[in-house]
Amino acid sequence: MQTERKRTCFPNTLCCLLQEGSVATDKPRKAESSSSRNYRVIKEVLLRLSRLCIQEGLSGRKSRKQQQRLLRNMGAHAVVLELLQIPYEKGEDVRMQDNMKLAHQFLQNFCAGNQQNQVLLHKHINLFLTPG
Repeated sequence: MQTERKRTCFPNTLCCLLQEGSVATDKPRKAESSSSRNYRVIKEVLLRLSRLCIQEGLSGRKSRKQQQRLLRNMGAHAVVLELLQIPYEKGEDVRMQDNMKLAHQFLQNFCAGNQQNQVLLHKHINLFLTPG
């Protein structure tokens, strides 16, 4: 039964993490609502995905093409594009606004210096041109 559930949600990383529990951290957490946990897990995943795409150092930012290619092959961009289409209260849901900014940041890093990823996301340009 558990194997079946993991197989059906494998491509959807965020789905799996939300079903399986939180991302491992060093800090013990107080009891939190499932909603708060979901926002936190999504934020942690987006931050980690974004850091995989680029390397920041003294000489500036450098794209990590191998990791960008692996993320493309895993469909990470597709999951984040789905996240961007989730409706929410833009004036009130501050945590979701923060996660949307992180999602856009990931997509920028995913495309940084990578023409194949740029072409791939260009197909979804309408998601970035519509207001709201």
